[in-house]
Amino acid sequence: MDLKINKGKFETFLLIAKHLNKSFGVIPILFGSLGLNRTIGEFKKSNDIDILLPDEFVNGRFKDLVDLMRILDIRFKREIKEENEYEFAGKREIVSFGGEADLLVKLEMDPGGLKISQMEGASFKEFSPGQYLELYQFLAKNKNRRRENKKDSEKIRLIKKYIKSRDG
Repeated sequence: MDLKINKGKFETFLLIAKHLNKSFGVIPILFGSLGLNRTIGEFKKSNDIDILLPDEFVNGRFKDLVDLMRILDIRFKREIKEENEYEFAGKREIVSFGGEADLLVKLEMDPGGLKISQMEGASFKEFSPGQYLELYQFLAKNKNRRRENKKDSEKIRLIKKYIKSRDG
């Protein structure tokens, strides 16, 4: 069941990524649980689709983003002030967009250093297992994510287990 749920979310992500690539020349970063699931394997369902974009696109071209999502029948829902994210809701999915620079600067990661994948005509960037470990260790310290700390700790445990199994 979870595999089908996440597969549908990933297909939605690919559709959004393809439109971002073609309409705006933007290569989004697949982020959050859906991205982690893709990187280390299926372990839990994703509640939403998290996408990072260049900050200037999210901040300066928000209307273009709303128009694009409307074409895909996914409507703007709300701005999450404390996390500087924009949330959209479709019939069966929630899509969250955030700016990449602030988070990647805090993590001391270069967006150009992320792996670029291509699938079904869409280009997107992905975190490696080690980068996800850094990310969730950083997020676990964020006081605004108190509700998420248990989930973050579980993800950290699963990432460490995955990395250890690969290292032999």
